[in-house]
Amino acid sequence: MLRSGSALVIALMLPLESCASQGTPTTPGGVPSGAVAVEFEPVAEVSRARMEGPQEPTRSVVRDEQSWLAFWGSLTGAVSPAPEPPSIDFTGDMVLVAAIGRRTTGGHTVSVEGVYSSDDVLFVDVLERSPGLGCFSTQVMTAPVAAVRMRVHDGSVRFLVREESGPCD
Repeated sequence: MLRSGSALVIALMLPLESCASQGTPTTPGGVPSGAVAVEFEPVAEVSRARMEGPQEPTRSVVRDEQSWLAFWGSLTGAVSPAPEPPSIDFTGDMVLVAAIGRRTTGGHTVSVEGVYSSDDVLFVDVLERSPGLGCFSTQVMTAPVAAVRMRVHDGSVRFLVREESGPCD
């Protein structure tokens, strides 16, 4: 559970609210028609000025406590005091991680938009956003990361990445 005592962490982390994917008439490209939407819950999303987390684009499935603690430590390494990682029961859950790697400016984000299951394959819809041409953004290194919790899936996992360049806000 997130601690309310660290304002920096609160600013960087999503609340642990349910974000159940309900399925839509259309699914993202690469997801077979007839795939079933799978529920997931955000665990962390970091897009602020930080250099922690994977420095290279990363897509991974975390299936055990040791790997989760190592990931969490890399994500929160410069935060003092270090926040406790969200509790994950790896006997029934796993964590999907999408990171876009180091960026030289702010304004970049990554999110898990949906998770779909078809024929023992899990399809993870990842959206990477970057500032549009001519947009102003902070001139600071960032390393955006998104992590979601879901029920264990023993089949293969495929991350489908979409890239968007957004309008200036």
